[in-house]
Amino acid sequence: MVIIKKKEIIKLETKIRIENPCHYQHGKKTAFAFVFSCPGQVEEKNGRPVSGKTGDNLDVLLEYLNLNKEEIRITNAWPLPEYKNKTGRSEAPNQEIKSRWNLARLENELLDIKGFIVCFGEKAKLAIESTNLIKNKLIFIRHLGLQSINQIKIDSSTERKNKTSKRLVIIAKEIRDKINKNAEFD
Repeated sequence: MVIIKKKEIIKLETKIRIENPCHYQHGKKTAFAFVFSCPGQVEEKNGRPVSGKTGDNLDVLLEYLNLNKEEIRITNAWPLPEYKNKTGRSEAPNQEIKSRWNLARLENELLDIKGFIVCFGEKAKLAIESTNLIKNKLIFIRHLGLQSINQIKIDSSTERKNKTSKRLVIIAKEIRDKINKNAEFD
Protein backbone atom coordinates (compact mmCIF):
# COMPACT_ATOMS: atom_id res chain seq x y z
CA MET A 1 0.00 0.00 0.00
CA VAL A 2 1.14 3.52 -0.71
CA ILE A 3 2.35 5.06 2.56
CA ILE A 4 1.09 8.59 3.07
CA LYS A 5 -0.21 10.24 6.21
CA LYS A 6 -3.99 10.01 6.66
CA LYS A 7 -4.25 13.74 7.46
CA GLU A 8 -2.37 14.52 4.25
CA ILE A 9 -4.78 12.38 2.19
CA ILE A 10 -7.88 13.91 3.76
CA LYS A 11 -6.55 17.44 3.21
CA LEU A 12 -5.71 16.70 -0.43
CA GLU A 13 -9.02 14.91 -1.09
CA THR A 14 -11.02 17.74 0.45
CA LYS A 15 -9.19 20.28 -1.72
CA ILE A 16 -9.74 18.21 -4.87
CA ARG A 17 -13.43 17.60 -4.16
CA ILE A 18 -14.11 21.26 -3.39
CA GLU A 19 -12.24 22.55 -6.43
CA ASN A 20 -13.12 19.69 -8.80
CA PRO A 21 -16.22 17.77 -7.69
CA CYS A 22 -16.42 16.38 -11.21
CA HIS A 23 -14.09 13.42 -10.65
CA TYR A 24 -16.00 11.50 -7.95
CA GLN A 25 -19.44 10.20 -7.00
CA HIS A 26 -19.63 8.34 -3.70
CA GLY A 27 -22.70 6.21 -4.50
CA LYS A 28 -25.18 4.77 -2.01
CA LYS A 29 -23.79 1.21 -2.01
CA THR A 30 -20.37 -0.44 -2.01
CA ALA A 31 -21.07 -3.36 -4.36
CA PHE A 32 -19.54 -1.72 -7.44
CA ALA A 33 -17.06 0.99 -8.31
CA PHE A 34 -16.44 2.20 -11.82
CA VAL A 35 -13.09 3.85 -12.59
CA PHE A 36 -12.58 6.00 -15.67
CA SER A 37 -9.56 7.96 -16.95
CA CYS A 38 -10.18 11.59 -15.95
CA PRO A 39 -12.87 14.23 -16.07
CA GLY A 40 -13.05 16.38 -19.18
CA GLN A 41 -14.58 19.69 -20.10
CA VAL A 42 -18.21 18.46 -19.95
CA GLU A 43 -17.68 16.92 -16.50
CA GLU A 44 -16.05 20.11 -15.25
CA LYS A 45 -18.96 22.19 -16.56
CA ASN A 46 -21.61 19.83 -15.12
CA GLY A 47 -19.75 19.26 -11.82
CA ARG A 48 -20.14 15.47 -11.90
CA PRO A 49 -18.18 12.52 -13.27
CA VAL A 50 -18.87 10.80 -16.59
CA SER A 51 -21.52 13.22 -17.77
CA GLY A 52 -20.80 13.70 -21.48
CA LYS A 53 -21.33 11.18 -24.29
CA THR A 54 -19.39 8.63 -22.26
CA GLY A 55 -21.93 9.27 -19.49
CA ASP A 56 -24.78 8.60 -21.91
CA ASN A 57 -23.10 5.30 -22.80
CA LEU A 58 -22.65 4.51 -19.11
CA ASP A 59 -26.36 5.12 -18.48
CA VAL A 60 -27.30 2.62 -21.21
CA LEU A 61 -24.72 0.11 -19.96
CA LEU A 62 -26.02 0.37 -16.39
CA GLU A 63 -29.53 -0.30 -17.65
CA TYR A 64 -28.30 -3.51 -19.33
CA LEU A 65 -26.53 -4.49 -16.10
CA ASN A 66 -29.59 -3.66 -13.95
CA LEU A 67 -27.58 -1.16 -11.92
CA ASN A 68 -28.59 2.28 -10.70
CA LYS A 69 -26.07 5.10 -11.26
CA GLU A 70 -26.77 6.62 -7.83
CA GLU A 71 -25.84 3.34 -6.13
CA ILE A 72 -22.38 2.87 -7.63
CA ARG A 73 -19.11 4.58 -6.78
CA ILE A 74 -17.61 6.45 -9.72
CA THR A 75 -14.12 7.87 -9.76
CA ASN A 76 -11.28 8.56 -12.13
CA ALA A 77 -7.67 7.43 -12.40
CA TRP A 78 -6.78 11.14 -12.37
CA PRO A 79 -9.01 13.58 -10.48
CA LEU A 80 -8.28 16.80 -12.35
CA PRO A 81 -10.12 17.85 -15.53
CA GLU A 82 -8.05 17.41 -18.67
CA TYR A 83 -8.92 18.88 -22.06
CA LYS A 84 -7.01 20.59 -24.84
CA ASN A 85 -8.18 24.17 -24.17
CA LYS A 86 -7.31 23.93 -20.47
CA THR A 87 -4.26 21.68 -20.13
CA GLY A 88 -3.23 21.01 -23.72
CA ARG A 89 -3.92 17.30 -23.30
CA SER A 90 -6.88 14.95 -22.97
CA GLU A 91 -5.43 12.65 -20.30
CA ALA A 92 -2.81 12.82 -17.59
CA PRO A 93 0.53 11.14 -18.33
CA ASN A 94 1.26 7.79 -16.66
CA GLN A 95 3.81 9.36 -14.32
CA GLU A 96 1.18 11.68 -12.83
CA ILE A 97 -1.39 8.89 -12.57
CA LYS A 98 1.14 6.76 -10.69
CA SER A 99 2.18 9.59 -8.36
CA ARG A 100 2.17 8.77 -4.66
CA TRP A 101 -0.57 11.21 -3.68
CA ASN A 102 -2.83 10.16 -6.56
CA LEU A 103 -2.60 6.43 -5.79
CA ALA A 104 -3.23 7.14 -2.10
CA ARG A 105 -6.30 9.17 -3.07
CA LEU A 106 -7.59 6.39 -5.29
CA GLU A 107 -7.02 3.69 -2.67
CA ASN A 108 -8.80 5.80 -0.09
CA GLU A 109 -11.80 6.32 -2.39
CA LEU A 110 -12.11 2.61 -3.17
CA LEU A 111 -11.01 0.94 0.06
CA ASP A 112 -14.55 0.11 1.26
CA ILE A 113 -15.78 -1.39 -2.02
CA LYS A 114 -16.94 -4.91 -1.21
CA GLY A 115 -17.78 -6.00 -4.73
CA PHE A 116 -16.15 -5.37 -8.07
CA ILE A 117 -14.07 -2.49 -9.34
CA VAL A 118 -14.62 -2.06 -13.08
CA CYS A 119 -11.86 -0.17 -14.87
CA PHE A 120 -12.79 1.48 -18.17
CA GLY A 121 -9.74 2.02 -20.37
CA GLU A 122 -5.97 1.81 -20.11
CA LYS A 123 -5.43 4.76 -17.74
CA ALA A 124 -7.94 3.34 -15.23
CA LYS A 125 -6.27 -0.07 -15.51
CA LEU A 126 -2.80 1.45 -14.99
CA ALA A 127 -3.92 3.36 -11.91
CA ILE A 128 -5.72 0.45 -10.26
CA GLU A 129 -2.92 -2.02 -11.02
CA SER A 130 -0.52 0.41 -9.32
CA THR A 131 -2.50 0.28 -6.06
CA ASN A 132 -2.74 -2.48 -3.49
CA LEU A 133 -6.46 -3.03 -3.90
CA ILE A 134 -7.68 -6.63 -3.98
CA LYS A 135 -6.85 -7.83 -7.48
CA ASN A 136 -9.39 -10.67 -7.78
CA LYS A 137 -12.22 -8.14 -7.66
CA LEU A 138 -10.95 -6.13 -10.62
CA ILE A 139 -12.54 -6.10 -14.07
CA PHE A 140 -10.80 -4.44 -17.00
CA ILE A 141 -12.98 -3.25 -19.89
CA ARG A 142 -12.47 -0.89 -22.81
CA HIS A 143 -13.26 2.80 -22.35
CA LEU A 144 -16.89 3.78 -22.99
CA GLY A 145 -16.02 6.65 -25.33
CA LEU A 146 -17.20 6.30 -28.92
CA GLN A 147 -13.66 6.06 -30.27
CA SER A 148 -13.17 2.87 -28.25
CA ILE A 149 -16.58 1.21 -28.51
CA ASN A 150 -16.83 1.86 -32.26
CA GLN A 151 -13.98 -0.63 -32.66
CA ILE A 152 -16.34 -3.45 -31.67
CA LYS A 153 -17.41 -5.24 -34.85
CA ILE A 154 -21.15 -5.72 -35.32
CA ASP A 155 -23.48 -6.54 -38.18
CA SER A 156 -23.09 -3.81 -40.79
CA SER A 157 -26.81 -3.93 -41.65
CA THR A 158 -27.66 -2.50 -38.22
CA GLU A 159 -29.13 1.00 -38.32
CA ARG A 160 -26.61 3.64 -37.28
CA LYS A 161 -28.54 4.73 -34.16
CA ASN A 162 -28.70 1.12 -32.92
CA LYS A 163 -24.99 0.32 -33.41
CA THR A 164 -23.87 2.00 -30.18
CA SER A 165 -26.60 0.20 -28.27
CA LYS A 166 -25.57 -3.19 -29.70
CA ARG A 167 -21.95 -2.52 -28.81
CA LEU A 168 -22.94 -1.62 -25.24
CA VAL A 169 -24.84 -4.92 -24.98
CA ILE A 170 -21.57 -6.69 -25.89
CA ILE A 171 -19.68 -4.75 -23.20
CA ALA A 172 -22.40 -5.52 -20.62
CA LYS A 173 -22.06 -9.22 -21.47
CA GLU A 174 -18.27 -9.01 -21.04
CA ILE A 175 -18.73 -7.46 -17.59
CA ARG A 176 -21.34 -10.06 -16.55
CA ASP A 177 -19.10 -12.90 -17.78
CA LYS A 178 -16.12 -11.55 -15.81
CA ILE A 179 -18.24 -11.13 -12.67
CA ASN A 180 -19.49 -14.71 -13.00
CA LYS A 181 -15.98 -16.04 -13.65
CA ASN A 182 -14.61 -14.22 -10.57
CA ALA A 183 -17.54 -15.39 -8.44
CA GLU A 184 -16.60 -19.02 -9.18
CA PHE A 185 -13.32 -18.52 -7.32
CA ASP A 186 -14.78 -16.93 -4.16
